[in-house]
Amino acid sequence: MDKPYDAFLSYSQHDLDFIIHTLLPGLENREPPFRVCLHHRDFVPGILIAENILNAVEESRRTIVVISRHFLESEWCQLEFQAAHAQVLQDRANRLIMILLEDIPVDDAPPEIRHYLKTNTYLKWGDERFWERLVYVMPRPRPPELLVENMEQEQLEMHEANEQEM
Repeated sequence: MDKPYDAFLSYSQHDLDFIIHTLLPGLENREPPFRVCLHHRDFVPGILIAENILNAVEESRRTIVVISRHFLESEWCQLEFQAAHAQVLQDRANRLIMILLEDIPVDDAPPEIRHYLKTNTYLKWGDERFWERLVYVMPRPRPPELLVENMEQEQLEMHEANEQEM
């Protein structure tokens, strides 16, 4: 099954202004646009937050983790990182993109995040070639007509599965 999202954005709610006004437009307002999964827009109401997080990671071709002091202080954010990291290990493919939003000493991060930052390349917001490098590590966006075709197929499969349960 094709993944419906190009990227799941993992971030602290305190950084929502940066996400909405800077990062998201840079990803979605291009041709072809990247399909991005966001908490407030794409999580399914009525499902446990932890389950929504796991689904978002599984249904996305990449997970972009925006690291800030607020992110490091949030248990939910750390759960999102852990889910994405576990998916990397399971798939044996690095689908994790780390962005340092601000200068944070790596040693201030929780052990799992600290280890990841010390052993993998990450992007820094404000770097001269930030957007060029981010687009380079993203998967190629699919043409819109392919997305519609995939969504219709997924809806048909869900409908058939629901009928079988009855």
